[in-house]
Amino acid sequence: MIQLNTFGQQTYKLGENDLFDYQTNYVAKGEIFITQDNRLPKLVQKHIAYNSSNRGMQGYRIQIFFGSGADARTKAQAQMKKFKQKYNETQAYLVYESPFFKVRVGDFRTKLEAMGFKNEIIGDFPSTWLVEDQIIVSD
Repeated sequence: MIQLNTFGQQTYKLGENDLFDYQTNYVAKGEIFITQDNRLPKLVQKHIAYNSSNRGMQGYRIQIFFGSGADARTKAQAQMKKFKQKYNETQAYLVYESPFFKVRVGDFRTKLEAMGFKNEIIGDFPSTWLVEDQIIVSD
């Protein structure tokens, strides 16, 4: 059991002067007992370990290609190449979720950031849309 001591100040008494006019240095001592399940520290450690192993966070990317079929991989790679030639400072990802190939770009923390970049590339990639995704956070 964890035992913590705490102190408080009484700064106002009902019926006496205004709150800002009346102050006292009266200090009372009391005890607060906190009872916790003994499994709680283990649960907190699991949470810390999970977050440490997770490389990213929930955010947004812009999907610039989505397709399936015999030549979908080739088309996806071509779209990635086209994107990297013009926007080489922005990361591009080739994603395969059977049977679809997708090209997603960027690592945006907010929807507003993603929308701004989408508006920037819409002339080169007119069939784009925002998707929620696990993004890589840069320091």
